[in-house]
Amino acid sequence: MSVRIREMQDGDPPILHRVEHAAARLFATVSDPAIAAIAEHPPVPLEDFMPVLSGGPVFVACDAGSRPIGFAAALDMVDCLYLRELSVHPDHQGKGVGSALLDAYIRRARRDGAARCALSTFRAVAFNAPFYCRRGFVELPLDHAPQQLRDRFHDEAPPGLDPASRILMVRRP
Repeated sequence: MSVRIREMQDGDPPILHRVEHAAARLFATVSDPAIAAIAEHPPVPLEDFMPVLSGGPVFVACDAGSRPIGFAAALDMVDCLYLRELSVHPDHQGKGVGSALLDAYIRRARRDGAARCALSTFRAVAFNAPFYCRRGFVELPLDHAPQQLRDRFHDEAPPGLDPASRILMVRRP
């Protein structure tokens, strides 16, 4: 599949909002019922989604027709580019779109001189931590993480889910 990665443009947020909601349906395939329930959540209002797209670069994957099909939203932190979210529309998953978005994010971190790339995700969900492990990310135990990353990790923990189901991961850009 041919995919082009670009920075977010003015008209993208509503489309990315729909991509995020569609991508969340994949959680229905997870055996843990608490995580699978994420697929049943209604989409947050667009205005509640907008903060995910602020505070750092947002990379948009486009199909051959220049339509957004995925995105990676990052947050600039001290010495770190933090990946807030990576979502790919289900019609385009498994075709390298997520990897292309992740590569763009890592290249930006390298270009900007970040000491590390970081993210938090589900430990045992195949399209989460194992995906990032295959791309060079490793677990950073919370007690070894800078306070800023620990705070971000706790802020992103979905309510009602066991915190042990989540993992903080890092890699060098």
